[in-house]
Amino acid sequence: MDFKKAFDTVPHKRLIQKLEAHSIKGTVAVWIKNWLSDRKQRVVVNGGFLKWKEVCSGVPQGSVLGPLLFLIYINDLDLGIESTISKFADDTKLGRVVNSEEDCNQLQADIHRMVEWADMWQMDFNVDKCEVIHLGRKNDRRQYRLGSSILRGVNVQRDLGVQVSKSLKVAGQVDNAVKKAFGVLSFISRGIEYKSREVMVNLYKTLFRPQLEYCVQFWAPYFRKDIKAQERV
Repeated sequence: MDFKKAFDTVPHKRLIQKLEAHSIKGTVAVWIKNWLSDRKQRVVVNGGFLKWKEVCSGVPQGSVLGPLLFLIYINDLDLGIESTISKFADDTKLGRVVNSEEDCNQLQADIHRMVEWADMWQMDFNVDKCEVIHLGRKNDRRQYRLGSSILRGVNVQRDLGVQVSKSLKVAGQVDNAVKKAFGVLSFISRGIEYKSREVMVNLYKTLFRPQLEYCVQFWAPYFRKDIKAQERV
């Protein structure tokens, strides 16, 4: 589940309500309100300027406080949700073990609750980026709706940079990691002239190893062919 323009659409007035609900009041609340208010923006096209418009929504991206305010705003998104929900920044995962029609209906009901929450708090889900991945051979692959739209079912999903397949096999993620690692090696061989041991060790630690070790606790290969592909690098 992905919010549409998440950090840009948080309404300031509603955000202040959320802060008060979390007992953030007094001087701190006033400071945050002043920090968000009196911001303006305009569009410049070919040297022409449009009128300034007041910014009434959004948390400043690139700031330290912005992501924290967004997390506070969506903190109660999971109220009333009976399925498993995981939130990371503006990405939300909703999952459930489905063994019966009742489980399917409950998952659909939880999706509907999230849509109702978004409508209530003036947020919107990006339907094009919201997808369903069915796990398990006996999964009946039921369709689920987000509002009036049917969510697209996929065989592979990228989650925080890691490729997850419906079979939970890691071959695709291994291939991606190996390709990125070879790309780094190619860059080093072509772009770095001074190849002393110290320089190469630093490049190996900062550029090369992360390609093969990022979240490896989750996708560590277990088939021989995948292990060989990784070790070949």
